Amino acid sequence: MTADEIEQLPEEYHHPPTGKFCPFCGSDEALTVEHVWPQWMSRALRENVGAKQHERPFAVSAPGAKRVSRAIEVEAPACALCNNQWLSVLEQDVRPVLEPMLLGEGRILSRTHQLLLATWAVKTVLMFDAATGADAVIPMGYYREFAQLRAPLPSTQVWLGAYSGIRPGLAWRQALWLDVPSDEAPNAFVTTFTAYRVVFQVAGHFVRDASFRDRRYQFASGVHRIWPVEPGSIRWPSRKLIFGDGSLEAFAGSFSDGQPQNEEARS
Repeated sequence: MTADEIEQLPEEYHHPPTGKFCPFCGSDEALTVEHVWPQWMSRALRENVGAKQHERPFAVSAPGAKRVSRAIEVEAPACALCNNQWLSVLEQDVRPVLEPMLLGEGRILSRTHQLLLATWAVKTVLMFDAATGADAVIPMGYYREFAQLRAPLPSTQVWLGAYSGIRPGLAWRQALWLDVPSDEAPNAFVTTFTAYRVVFQVAGHFVRDASFRDRRYQFASGVHRIWPVEPGSIRWPSRKLIFGDGSLEAFAGSFSDGQPQNEEARS
């Protein structure tokens, strides 16, 4: 690669995306917005949750918001090509698996299902990070490698659990520092979020030859690690532990190899 070619790169791969280019392919053409919580999810909640509980139609009131929305409105930039092609295909593929779970329907998840859910969870976490703008942590290179693999990166771990509360969408973001001082740029992250009844936690790092060690035995009975995928099928939800609001927040804060960078919540 020549010096001129380096200067033509739209963004530096070791820095988070700026929002001026698609984080997955680097294009600055036809930028659109991708809903972090997909619109089909909000529609499913409006059509099912309120009707079952005889409540008002599903609505979200975010902290500080001046209006109530009928969707979980967190958006991040992506080009029309990525948004309408492979990202859309991922949403179409995961929906038949995730939508029944979203509404609390238990099921057996094959290794194929686990990989699909883990891939979707990583995509969602990347979009969460991109939506934060200047507070973003995950570097552009992570997005590009994910777009090439269309699967979680080897430096990523994904866990799956269940939630019993009433808030349709929650998210916690945390930056991590693996073996570096906290006054340097973070080199890892963990994000925990819900899709109503479903809990996902994704941790990833940008360090050569590093690895995470999960010693959180107090939560072991309530979560399954779905990436890297282990042999055999799993049953969701766990019959031993389903998170309430307090235990979910404790789980979100339990993966602490560094100091919090930012926390977000939507309900």
